[in-house]
Amino acid sequence: MFLFVFGACFTLAGGGCTLFLLANIGSWGSDGGMIVMLLLLSLGALAIGVLMVRGALKLLAPDE
Repeated sequence: MFLFVFGACFTLAGGGCTLFLLANIGSWGSDGGMIVMLLLLSLGALAIGVLMVRGALKLLAPDE
């Protein structure tokens, strides 16, 4: 259960940061390298969160 909750929080945080960065990517001007690094970091957090939720659901599912 902890893995599911932690994965959901990680997914929401990574997804929120990704949406924020995508919405403001044009308005920050010349510091493009830093924005790309932050975008990659937030996309990585989103992917890790999705994998944690997927793993938790796999653990909670009954065996067939």
